[in-house]
Amino acid sequence: MFQNYSSILTKVFETTAFKKAYFWLIFIISIIFLILGKVDVFGIRADWKGLFTTLGTILLTSGIFASLLKTIQYLGIIKDELAKIIYDVDYLKNRNDLENYWSMVNNVMFGDKFKDISEAIQKDIKKVYLPNNLQRYYKDYHFDIKIERNKKNPNFIEVTQIVTFEVITSDSSDEKKLTYRNRLIHPESCNNDLTSFQIEYWRIDDIDQPLLETEQSTASNPEYEILLLGAKNYNLERKTKAVYSLEVDPFKGFTAKNYIIDSMVVELEFPEDLDVKFWEIGTLKKFKAVNTTSKNRLIKKYDGLIYKNQGFRFYFKSK
Repeated sequence: MFQNYSSILTKVFETTAFKKAYFWLIFIISIIFLILGKVDVFGIRADWKGLFTTLGTILLTSGIFASLLKTIQYLGIIKDELAKIIYDVDYLKNRNDLENYWSMVNNVMFGDKFKDISEAIQKDIKKVYLPNNLQRYYKDYHFDIKIERNKKNPNFIEVTQIVTFEVITSDSSDEKKLTYRNRLIHPESCNNDLTSFQIEYWRIDDIDQPLLETEQSTASNPEYEILLLGAKNYNLERKTKAVYSLEVDPFKGFTAKNYIIDSMVVELEFPEDLDVKFWEIGTLKKFKAVNTTSKNRLIKKYDGLIYKNQGFRFYFKSK
């Protein structure tokens, strides 16, 4: 019997209605006890009045305290829920003050250091490192470069280069143009009969592509375009061959233009009578050297992101 009553009481106390009315029940009961303790009614003895007064005071105090705790808890829940909304991605997308919001976050992260240049730092970060205006980035950029002496003139070198990489675009629906530029240095004093540049092939997903020469293209600075259509990711491969004077142009390098590259490998094969120097251009860390079995082969690997105007450069010198 007692267990049945206990089960019934437990169910009553756990109901939502009881939890909502809990404070008011305590308040009403405490008021009744205080009245019984202060007013002469029902012939209540003095010792019972003292007991009612004490109980009424305790119940009223505990009720107020419980109410305050509930209020604090409720405010905490509201705060947590508001935080979830404020930091929700969909909510942030609809904000029209993200730049100011981002600026405030950066100021907090910087700890108000270097206030005089903090605005300039944030502008450079946004312009160089944040891909706001980028439609694509490149992944697994791989250079395979072979240097040989020209048979007709050993002061000239022949540079055969195969480049492979994956293009990751932001949208597959629009037509995109991929531009390739090259630079040849061959002044009047140089043997222009030997100086040359050609693209042997340019492939997208193993299919040869037609090359469209741009209006800006010249003999010394050729520029070509290919079209990317109907997909979001593309695997590209390009093979070029250049012949030029080592004395006139002893450098070979690469810098990213208006795009970001995710990881890069550079492999270089060169003749024994050539000294080779390698250095990074603006990268956030160093390229790592990969061990090879040949002293005339150099492999450099970069794990990370390469940003605009960052890359590498070789310097060649005859021994």
